[in-house]
Amino acid sequence: MVNVEQRHEQVMVKRLSGGVGGWRARLGLLTPDDGINDDEYWHYLPEGVSLIFTRYRTPTRFDPISPRMVESYANLQPILDAAETLRITRPKAIVFLCNSCSFVRGVGSDRKIAQALQRQVGIPATTISTAQVQALKTLGIYRVAVAAPYPAAVTQLLVKFLEGNGFEVTSSQSAEMETEWEIGNAPPSVWYDLACEVDRKPSAYCWLAVASARRRFLNRWNTTWENRWSARRR
Repeated sequence: MVNVEQRHEQVMVKRLSGGVGGWRARLGLLTPDDGINDDEYWHYLPEGVSLIFTRYRTPTRFDPISPRMVESYANLQPILDAAETLRITRPKAIVFLCNSCSFVRGVGSDRKIAQALQRQVGIPATTISTAQVQALKTLGIYRVAVAAPYPAAVTQLLVKFLEGNGFEVTSSQSAEMETEWEIGNAPPSVWYDLACEVDRKPSAYCWLAVASARRRFLNRWNTTWENRWSARRR
C-alpha cells in the first residue's frame, strides 16, 4: 500500500515530468511477431507506467505451432537483436513475452534468456515463464493443473518444465490450437471452459499457459469458476 509520503513523491514526479505517459516507468515487452493482443496488457498497468513493444521473427513463423516451431523462437540471436532495438527507448526493465519459447528447452532455459537480455541491454529482465514460477513459489503453491492452447506435444514440454521446477502437475489439457492468430482471437470464454475442464483432481492453482490468451474478463467469473471446480471435486 502506498503511504502519504510515497504518494506525495509520486505526485511531484508526475508534475515535474509534465504528466507525460510513462512518467513513472516504461517497460519493454519483447514478443514474437505473431502476437496480436497488445491491447490486453494496457489494462493491467498502474498510473504512470507505459509499454513499448518490439517484435522479432524466425524462418518458422508461418509453420503450425509445434515443438520445432516454438524452439526456433527461443534462439537467442533474434531475441537479443530485438532487445537492442528496444535499448534506445530506455525502458526500466524488459519482459520476454513468450510463454512457450521460454519453457520449450527445459528447466533453466527461461533464466538463460533473461540473463542474456540483461547483459545485452543492462537493465533488469525476466521472462513470462520465470515470473509465473516465481509468483507461484512466492504464494506457496506447488500443485498445479495445466490448461494450454497448444498441441499436446508442446503442452507436455510445459508439464516437464514445471515438474523440473519443483511443481506437482495434477493434470493437463490441450486445446490443440496451431496458430497464434487462433489463440489471440479466442474469447475469454474459451479459456474459462478449458480451465474448468482440466481440473479433474484437487489442485491449488490452474496454470493457464500462453501470453496471448485474453484473460482480462476472467475475474468476473471467479465465483462461478470456483463453484464448478468444487462440484467436480465432490
